[in-house]
Amino acid sequence: MFTLSEKFRVLNTPSETRVFDAANAEVITSAAILDTDRLFIEGYGNFDVAKIANIKMRRSVPASIDSRDFTALAPAGLAIGDAIEVCVYIQTSRYQSEILATNHLGNGRTIKFMTLPLTAVTPTAIAAAIVAGWQSWLAAFTVGQPFLDVVAGAAATDVQFNSTPGYESITIQKVGIKRVVQGQGPQSEVLLTQSVVNSVGFEGLGLGKFLEESVRMATPMNTDPYGVDVTGTRVDIRGSYTEVSFDYSTSYEENLGTTAADFGHTGLGGPAIGGVAATHTFSIFLNEATSLAVDDAIAKLAAIALLRAAVLASLTATVTPAPLSAADERTEVLIFTDGSSVDTVAAFIA
Repeated sequence: MFTLSEKFRVLNTPSETRVFDAANAEVITSAAILDTDRLFIEGYGNFDVAKIANIKMRRSVPASIDSRDFTALAPAGLAIGDAIEVCVYIQTSRYQSEILATNHLGNGRTIKFMTLPLTAVTPTAIAAAIVAGWQSWLAAFTVGQPFLDVVAGAAATDVQFNSTPGYESITIQKVGIKRVVQGQGPQSEVLLTQSVVNSVGFEGLGLGKFLEESVRMATPMNTDPYGVDVTGTRVDIRGSYTEVSFDYSTSYEENLGTTAADFGHTGLGGPAIGGVAATHTFSIFLNEATSLAVDDAIAKLAAIALLRAAVLASLTATVTPAPLSAADERTEVLIFTDGSSVDTVAAFIA
């Protein structure tokens, strides 16, 4: 039969990934794994470690909100009794653009709100007025989950603008303020200086919610959307997963009459003419809540990755700080949560 060249599987328990030695005794500790051993993955089968031609592992990365401090200032001509209009310009990735953007390609809607009339014209008073103005806006326009938060910054003249959990795709590009005076036309906008970047918005990597939609896509019309697997391989949308991808290269002896998807011509009804090389790519996602302990599934696969990097010129296992270059991304076998690479099992599962 014809099969896909790349296979995906989600595993939530460490017992579904085991290693056996040449005598078929299970290897319990990751440090004892050898090139002569055999890897067994539930649902995939057996793999000789020595025939793994390529392997990469990447730990999950938690989502982080975008948080930046901006220094307040007083626009020219501002007086006591004037109000300030605050304009927050955001950008968002395509993943959430349908919620926040007008053109669905990344530029988010501008968020505008007003302060109360000022009682003092100083940067500190303006910073406090902006924070209070945001709270007034929230009270007037009730939303279940606001995707922006505005609080006092580190310094008395700073205002901190944050995305909120669930909207980590947002990046706060800039903040501008305008003087608002009754009876006068629109005033010029003044941009605030960004003083501190507390954290950069990032949607995360290897999170269950992304696996659910990309690896386990289902529709309400499916009565058993996960029927290809068992309960233990369903995606935990709250979970974090380490991704493992490896190529397995070996020769097959098949009695096939025609050229198949993965095999060359082997004769018409007669015995196979030698072994025919074939390579498959397998990707598995291991639940870190259950498989990250010492000598569990992630540690054993990391040990195998280090073994293969020691003998294959195309693979490397080095300590390289983040961010990795494109070349490093292609060769490093153990990529850690901060985007760096490591060279030991202990550092990878830390």
